[in-house]
Amino acid sequence: MTSEIESSRCDVVLFFSRKSGQVVMIQKRTFISFIVISTISFILHFIWEWFQCGPFFIHRGTQASLISMVLASLGDLILTFFIIGLAPFLGRFDRSLKALKTIQGFILIEIVAFATAVAVEKVALATNRWSYTEINPLLPLLEVSVLPILQLMLLTPAIVFASPPLVNLLMEKKHFK
Repeated sequence: MTSEIESSRCDVVLFFSRKSGQVVMIQKRTFISFIVISTISFILHFIWEWFQCGPFFIHRGTQASLISMVLASLGDLILTFFIIGLAPFLGRFDRSLKALKTIQGFILIEIVAFATAVAVEKVALATNRWSYTEINPLLPLLEVSVLPILQLMLLTPAIVFASPPLVNLLMEKKHFK
Protein backbone atom coordinates (compact mmCIF):
# COMPACT_ATOMS: atom_id res chain seq x y z
CA MET A 1 0.00 0.00 0.00
CA THR A 2 2.82 2.42 0.81
CA SER A 3 4.50 1.88 -2.57
CA GLU A 4 1.24 2.71 -4.37
CA ILE A 5 0.95 5.93 -2.44
CA GLU A 6 4.58 6.83 -3.06
CA SER A 7 4.38 6.08 -6.80
CA SER A 8 1.16 8.06 -7.16
CA ARG A 9 2.78 11.03 -5.41
CA CYS A 10 5.54 11.03 -8.03
CA ASP A 11 3.02 11.42 -10.85
CA VAL A 12 1.42 14.65 -9.62
CA VAL A 13 2.41 18.21 -8.93
CA LEU A 14 0.67 19.90 -5.99
CA PHE A 15 -0.28 23.56 -5.81
CA PHE A 16 -1.70 25.28 -2.76
CA SER A 17 -4.29 27.98 -3.34
CA ARG A 18 -4.05 30.68 -0.66
CA LYS A 19 -7.44 32.08 -1.59
CA SER A 20 -9.44 28.89 -1.25
CA GLY A 21 -7.06 27.05 1.05
CA GLN A 22 -7.31 23.99 -1.20
CA VAL A 23 -4.60 21.84 -2.69
CA VAL A 24 -4.82 21.31 -6.44
CA MET A 25 -3.27 18.19 -7.98
CA ILE A 26 -2.07 18.24 -11.58
CA GLN A 27 -0.49 15.31 -13.37
CA LYS A 28 3.23 15.84 -13.81
CA ARG A 29 3.07 15.17 -17.58
CA THR A 30 0.28 17.74 -17.93
CA PHE A 31 2.28 20.29 -15.97
CA ILE A 32 5.43 19.70 -18.04
CA SER A 33 3.35 19.87 -21.25
CA PHE A 34 1.98 23.24 -20.16
CA ILE A 35 5.50 24.57 -19.43
CA VAL A 36 6.91 23.26 -22.73
CA ILE A 37 4.06 24.62 -24.84
CA SER A 38 4.24 27.97 -23.06
CA THR A 39 7.99 28.24 -23.56
CA ILE A 40 7.99 27.20 -27.22
CA SER A 41 5.01 29.43 -27.94
CA PHE A 42 6.49 32.49 -26.29
CA ILE A 43 9.87 32.09 -28.03
CA LEU A 44 8.42 31.51 -31.51
CA HIS A 45 5.87 34.31 -31.20
CA PHE A 46 8.47 36.72 -29.84
CA ILE A 47 10.77 36.04 -32.80
CA TRP A 48 7.85 36.57 -35.18
CA GLU A 49 6.83 39.80 -33.43
CA TRP A 50 10.43 41.04 -33.46
CA PHE A 51 10.64 40.79 -37.26
CA GLN A 52 7.13 41.92 -38.18
CA CYS A 53 6.32 44.74 -35.76
CA GLY A 54 8.78 47.37 -36.93
CA PRO A 55 8.17 47.31 -40.68
CA PHE A 56 4.47 46.44 -40.71
CA PHE A 57 2.73 47.75 -37.56
CA ILE A 58 2.27 51.00 -35.65
CA HIS A 59 1.36 50.46 -31.99
CA ARG A 60 -0.83 53.23 -30.61
CA GLY A 61 0.76 55.78 -32.90
CA THR A 62 4.41 54.85 -32.23
CA GLN A 63 6.91 52.21 -33.26
CA ALA A 64 6.77 48.93 -31.38
CA SER A 65 8.95 48.67 -28.28
CA LEU A 66 10.45 45.65 -26.58
CA ILE A 67 7.69 45.80 -23.97
CA SER A 68 4.95 45.87 -26.61
CA MET A 69 6.52 42.85 -28.34
CA VAL A 70 6.72 40.91 -25.06
CA LEU A 71 3.08 41.75 -24.32
CA ALA A 72 2.07 40.77 -27.86
CA SER A 73 3.95 37.47 -27.46
CA LEU A 74 2.15 36.77 -24.18
CA GLY A 75 -1.15 37.49 -25.90
CA ASP A 76 -0.14 35.13 -28.71
CA LEU A 77 0.69 32.47 -26.10
CA ILE A 78 -2.85 32.80 -24.71
CA LEU A 79 -4.26 32.58 -28.25
CA THR A 80 -2.21 29.42 -28.83
CA PHE A 81 -3.82 27.76 -25.81
CA PHE A 82 -7.23 29.02 -26.96
CA ILE A 83 -6.74 27.46 -30.40
CA ILE A 84 -5.42 24.20 -28.97
CA GLY A 85 -8.24 24.17 -26.41
CA LEU A 86 -10.95 24.24 -29.05
CA ALA A 87 -9.87 20.92 -30.51
CA PRO A 88 -12.40 18.15 -29.97
CA PHE A 89 -10.76 15.88 -27.45
CA LEU A 90 -11.33 14.19 -24.18
CA GLY A 91 -8.76 12.98 -21.73
CA ARG A 92 -5.35 14.17 -20.72
CA PHE A 93 -3.49 17.08 -22.27
CA ASP A 94 -0.77 14.99 -23.93
CA ARG A 95 -3.40 12.80 -25.58
CA SER A 96 -5.09 15.88 -26.97
CA LEU A 97 -1.83 16.91 -28.61
CA LYS A 98 -1.69 13.49 -30.23
CA ALA A 99 -5.25 13.99 -31.49
CA LEU A 100 -4.28 17.38 -32.91
CA LYS A 101 -1.47 15.77 -34.91
CA THR A 102 -4.00 13.99 -37.14
CA ILE A 103 -5.13 15.53 -40.43
CA GLN A 104 -8.49 16.41 -38.87
CA GLY A 105 -6.75 18.04 -35.93
CA PHE A 106 -4.45 19.99 -38.23
CA ILE A 107 -7.40 21.25 -40.31
CA LEU A 108 -9.22 22.26 -37.14
CA ILE A 109 -6.16 24.16 -35.90
CA GLU A 110 -5.92 26.00 -39.22
CA ILE A 111 -9.61 26.98 -39.25
CA VAL A 112 -9.61 28.15 -35.63
CA ALA A 113 -6.27 29.96 -36.05
CA PHE A 114 -7.54 31.81 -39.13
CA ALA A 115 -10.81 32.84 -37.46
CA THR A 116 -9.04 33.85 -34.24
CA ALA A 117 -6.45 35.96 -36.06
CA VAL A 118 -9.09 37.76 -38.12
CA ALA A 119 -11.21 38.45 -35.01
CA VAL A 120 -8.23 39.77 -33.02
CA GLU A 121 -7.15 42.00 -35.91
CA LYS A 122 -10.66 43.41 -36.41
CA VAL A 123 -11.00 44.23 -32.70
CA ALA A 124 -7.49 45.72 -32.49
CA LEU A 125 -8.05 47.92 -35.54
CA ALA A 126 -11.49 49.03 -34.33
CA THR A 127 -10.09 50.00 -30.91
CA ASN A 128 -6.93 51.64 -32.32
CA ARG A 129 -4.57 49.25 -30.51
CA TRP A 130 -2.46 49.17 -33.67
CA SER A 131 -2.56 50.12 -37.30
CA TYR A 132 -0.74 49.03 -40.41
CA THR A 133 2.11 50.62 -42.32
CA GLU A 134 1.66 51.16 -46.06
CA ILE A 135 3.73 48.09 -46.94
CA ASN A 136 1.73 45.65 -44.78
CA PRO A 137 0.04 43.04 -47.04
CA LEU A 138 -3.73 42.95 -46.51
CA LEU A 139 -6.40 40.36 -47.29
CA PRO A 140 -8.57 42.17 -49.84
CA LEU A 141 -12.07 41.28 -48.62
CA LEU A 142 -11.36 41.31 -44.90
CA GLU A 143 -8.97 44.31 -44.87
CA VAL A 144 -6.74 42.76 -42.23
CA SER A 145 -3.04 41.99 -42.38
CA VAL A 146 -1.97 38.62 -43.74
CA LEU A 147 0.95 38.46 -41.26
CA PRO A 148 -0.95 37.76 -37.99
CA ILE A 149 -3.05 35.18 -39.82
CA LEU A 150 0.07 33.43 -41.10
CA GLN A 151 1.61 33.73 -37.65
CA LEU A 152 -1.14 31.77 -35.92
CA MET A 153 -1.66 29.35 -38.82
CA LEU A 154 2.05 28.47 -39.05
CA LEU A 155 3.24 28.67 -35.45
CA THR A 156 0.34 26.90 -33.70
CA PRO A 157 0.79 23.60 -35.61
CA ALA A 158 4.57 23.92 -35.21
CA ILE A 159 4.09 24.21 -31.44
CA VAL A 160 1.70 21.23 -31.40
CA PHE A 161 4.15 19.07 -33.35
CA ALA A 162 7.30 20.19 -31.48
CA SER A 163 5.95 19.88 -27.93
CA PRO A 164 5.41 16.12 -27.41
CA PRO A 165 9.00 15.08 -28.22
CA LEU A 166 10.31 17.69 -25.78
CA VAL A 167 7.85 16.59 -23.11
CA ASN A 168 8.95 12.97 -23.61
CA LEU A 169 12.59 13.98 -23.37
CA LEU A 170 11.98 15.89 -20.13
CA MET A 171 9.93 13.05 -18.65
CA GLU A 172 12.92 10.73 -19.21
CA LYS A 173 15.26 13.02 -17.27
CA LYS A 174 16.09 11.74 -13.82
CA HIS A 175 15.11 14.90 -11.93
CA PHE A 176 11.58 14.82 -13.41
CA LYS A 177 10.89 11.24 -12.36
